[in-house]
Amino acid sequence: MTPKTTGNEIIIEFSLNTCKKYVNGILDNEITYKIEMGNSIIKNEETDIITLENEWRQSIELNGNKLTLYDECYDCFQNE
Repeated sequence: MTPKTTGNEIIIEFSLNTCKKYVNGILDNEITYKIEMGNSIIKNEETDIITLENEWRQSIELNGNKLTLYDECYDCFQNE
C-alpha cells in the first residue's frame, strides 16, 4: 500500500517507547513498544526486535533513511 494506491498519507512517528500512526495528519493509532536483542526467525540470527504492547514482534532493519520491519512469523509481511 502506498499513498498513490490508497489516497492516504501515512506517517509513523517513534518516540522513546511510543509509536504513533497518522493518516492524513490525524492521529489514527498509538501503541507502546520496547526494542531489545532477540532471536529472529526471519534472519535466523540475533537482531534488534521491536515488541508492541500486544506482544506482536517485528525484526528491525535500518539502511540509510529506509526502515524495514519484518513480521516475526512464517509467511507474514514486511513493511518499508
